[in-house]
Amino acid sequence: FMNTESIETAGMMPLKPDLDLIAAARTHEDIAALFGKPDLPTPSPIGWGVGLDDGNPDRYIVTIGHGGLGLPERDFYLKDEPRFRDLREKYPVHIAKMLTLAGQSDAAAKATNIMALETEIAKLHWINTDRRNSTKTYNLKKRTDLATLAPDFPWAAGLGASGFNNITDVVVSEDTAMAPLATLFKNTPVDTWKTYLTYHLIGASASTLPKALDDERFAFFGKTLNGQLQQRERWKRGTQAINGAL
Repeated sequence: FMNTESIETAGMMPLKPDLDLIAAARTHEDIAALFGKPDLPTPSPIGWGVGLDDGNPDRYIVTIGHGGLGLPERDFYLKDEPRFRDLREKYPVHIAKMLTLAGQSDAAAKATNIMALETEIAKLHWINTDRRNSTKTYNLKKRTDLATLAPDFPWAAGLGASGFNNITDVVVSEDTAMAPLATLFKNTPVDTWKTYLTYHLIGASASTLPKALDDERFAFFGKTLNGQLQQRERWKRGTQAINGAL
């Protein structure tokens, strides 16, 4: 992490295996499998992870919920206030810069498509007050119920990539959002999802990519979004990364 010279020399090569996986996707099942790949640091409109079961704290359980946004939450895409409108103008510009720096073609058009897709995802997210309601967000289901809950999503491909196809129980947090998000997933072209995954992979990996990408990521998410005037010293960021992994 501290050897910035080797990072500059390597360029985008460390991401090539994952970028190749994304480029090779041909079906929505392939995309769902990428969503479920544990070592691919990308978001998804429907996601899952393991945590304590709030209804039975003696066990762990897979919890399924909505996600998929690059900006912090739905209001950033939907509220008609000056600060949100300003961020909505600057976010696709940032996406295009990241894609260009990473050597991707047609960056502006791809950024427009990503912004449009994330806006549609945001429209289907629950409002924050409902997401904070522990009763509404605890919906215990059988794994076999998911096909009925959201039939347009390829659950076997997605959960299978995470090793979760043989589980019995799941908790679905935002249950009523699952079916419309699944339909949006199915109706969105595979190529759009590939562009979406490519950008988010690059963004999530920016700290270990060449400085221009790391700086652009900070310029938007650090300065513009959060008002952070200066990037933390690199050794402190490296220490934080190691502590987090441990």
